[in-house]
Amino acid sequence: MKYLIIAIIAFLIFILSIYKYSISIGFPEKAMVEKVIDGDTVMIAGSRLVRYIGIDAPEIRRREGKNWIYDPQPFAREAKFLNQKLVEEKKVRLKYDVKKKDTYDRLLAYVYVGDVFVNGEIISKGYALTYIYPPNVKNASLLIRLQKKAKDNNRGFWPNVKSHPISFAKAGDYIGKIKMVEGRVRNVYKGEKVVRLNFGTNWKTDFHVTIFRNMINRFETQGASPVGYYKNRGVKVWGLIKDFDGCPEIAIDDPSQIEVLE
Repeated sequence: MKYLIIAIIAFLIFILSIYKYSISIGFPEKAMVEKVIDGDTVMIAGSRLVRYIGIDAPEIRRREGKNWIYDPQPFAREAKFLNQKLVEEKKVRLKYDVKKKDTYDRLLAYVYVGDVFVNGEIISKGYALTYIYPPNVKNASLLIRLQKKAKDNNRGFWPNVKSHPISFAKAGDYIGKIKMVEGRVRNVYKGEKVVRLNFGTNWKTDFHVTIFRNMINRFETQGASPVGYYKNRGVKVWGLIKDFDGCPEIAIDDPSQIEVLE
């Protein structure tokens, strides 16, 4: 009986060790960075990709069919170089949020080297925008504060962005670029998941600003409910211009990203 109990305990310890090992392999808490892909993505041991939560750095490559083409956006090289200085060939700590992987099977993580919060450091230096995408909002307020400080202190790409504003009618010419866009909000669309501020007469093709419903409370608590506050007002908004079904858009996380001009 004694030997049976010992065998059972040993078996349970073995099963527990296997379980812990599988968890660490699935979502490691520590890892060595083998390669920096760009300003917000790295490769760790095992050729696994880690995408930084909450930030969006300019892209080094663009997809063309099934292939990736080297075509750096403005300041993409600077963002990658900063990331290399921070993490390449270094041991990092990974912390996760609600969603731990994206559709490309990349790990989604907050990355630390010693006491340095890498996601925040890249934003703080002015080489990435915040990209707050629910449900991963644990550090949203911190990242937004760091972004505002970088913009106000003209770090990284911010002097270039602030000194060359464009009309909303020209936004489609700057897909994939970080820009300051000016125009008047003609109408507001309130959907199940987003609120959209439409600038042109044709909502299917003209520039718009997207605010995810999960972030609306951030606007409302600052007296700028997006449903009514911006309609018929001239504004200046900044961010990365993306293509959404043939329509140029900027997604914003906070009222600090849109300024009423009148």
